[in-house]
Amino acid sequence: MAKITDLWWGELRAALDEPGLATWRRICNLLEYWPSPQERDDVVNTYCLLSLERWPEHVRREPLERWVRAASQGEPEPCLRMINTLCLGSAMMSDVGLRMLLEVECFERLTELSLRNNLLGEVGMQWLTRAPFYTSLHTLDLENNCLSDGGAHILSHTPPTRLRSLNLKGNRIGHEGASELAASSSFSHLRSLELDPGELGLHGIQLLADSRTLPDEVRERWRHTPLTTASAT
Repeated sequence: MAKITDLWWGELRAALDEPGLATWRRICNLLEYWPSPQERDDVVNTYCLLSLERWPEHVRREPLERWVRAASQGEPEPCLRMINTLCLGSAMMSDVGLRMLLEVECFERLTELSLRNNLLGEVGMQWLTRAPFYTSLHTLDLENNCLSDGGAHILSHTPPTRLRSLNLKGNRIGHEGASELAASSSFSHLRSLELDPGELGLHGIQLLADSRTLPDEVRERWRHTPLTTASAT
């Protein structure tokens, strides 16, 4: 067993020294079949987490499907502490499912989260914005859910975030939600804010374009949105 573990360690060290998608997948597979389950958790919580701090942010570290499945069933998976990207599109988890997933509390290094097509509403947004990792997210994709102006209100009344991209298309956010987003001081790092012009109407588009708190890049995008794509409401 000692010699086998030594081989695993050699492979792991080599992979951690070469940041990239291919080596990330190799790390996941090594940990999944680590010879000693007891030792594996220590390997993750000490050596792997420390080594991954030196990896570039742009390397997308996605979890194995089994890790996510275990988390959704309320079973903590130490390996999830290493990921920075989580894409759960079309999982149809609803607010209840999202709450169960977030209660696992193992996503502290998450910077990119996609929850599109999950039937999420205002209750789900309350759970999401209370998650410890929320203000550290760089990308949040909430396209095609069940959010209304109330959801925009919840997202707009959080401590300052590091969000660079926020996608809210395919929801029911109108000019009242646009007003909340336009007045929020939570999005000073934002570069992209996606909403449906047709839902916002001309008034909602104008509110975003004239915002005093949204970054210039976001305001400029809405200043150049063709008014013909919006209703006159």
